[in-house]
Amino acid sequence: MAEIHKAYGRNALAMKVLTHPIETYYHGNLETYWLENKQFLLKAEIKDLIASQFDRLFEHDRNAYNLLCRLGIYPVQEIPIVGIIGLHCLLWDVKKKSEIMQVIES
Repeated sequence: MAEIHKAYGRNALAMKVLTHPIETYYHGNLETYWLENKQFLLKAEIKDLIASQFDRLFEHDRNAYNLLCRLGIYPVQEIPIVGIIGLHCLLWDVKKKSEIMQVIES
């Protein structure tokens, strides 16, 4: 963990972004994640890391990707929190109600 933390200049946002793929795709195995992604992590910038997370979400859960993109329409200064009803409205194209909460959690 110290090597990853050092590679990203102790940036808390980068560490938070890294948490999801480590837990989800590597079952929390930090050492395996580091070994398989070390080259990318050492040369990449934070914007590349975030872009790779968007790409992964696009590939694995298109509805969650669409929701994330649609959330970008809200100006943060005017609407700091989008409620559950707002999220449901942004998922107009998800036909099954049972999938909506799964998409939101993703």
